[in-house]
Amino acid sequence: MVNEPSPESQNVHSVAVAKWLLVGACGAGMRAFAEMLLDAGQVVVGTDEDQSALSSLRFSSDRRIATISWDCDSKWDVHRPTVVVHSLAVLPATGILQQARQHGIPVMALPKALGEFLRDSRQTCVAGTHGKTTTAGMIWWILNGAGLAPAGFIGGEFCGIGKAGSFGAGVA
Repeated sequence: MVNEPSPESQNVHSVAVAKWLLVGACGAGMRAFAEMLLDAGQVVVGTDEDQSALSSLRFSSDRRIATISWDCDSKWDVHRPTVVVHSLAVLPATGILQQARQHGIPVMALPKALGEFLRDSRQTCVAGTHGKTTTAGMIWWILNGAGLAPAGFIGGEFCGIGKAGSFGAGVA
């Protein structure tokens, strides 16, 4: 029997993650994270209670994530996610998260997963009452225009590229 690290201590960024299951994939933050993961070459599977929104979920360049139903009892062997990430709007006791834990799959809330994924990167955080999306978008646009290929995660779509998440090569 192999001793596996606990889900809380597993470093998902340095591991070649094969597949991410995003629970609550239609939310703004989860969509941005999916776009970032897709840009980084990761495989992304999404699910959401809102089946109609899930079926129309599209990403830039016509990229799509594979989608599964919210109740995926029989699909764990088919999709085999490496890690499950959930929106903060999804309660920790939700059945799909409990099933993932029962299958030994690490489960993380979006903020922790984002932090782990970008752990070895320089990060800039924009906080405040008004103008965060605009300011974060402008910072990303300036850095991108300077050829620094930044990653970005904002509350709205980046002007001109139609997405809210981006994973650039990043120049130190």
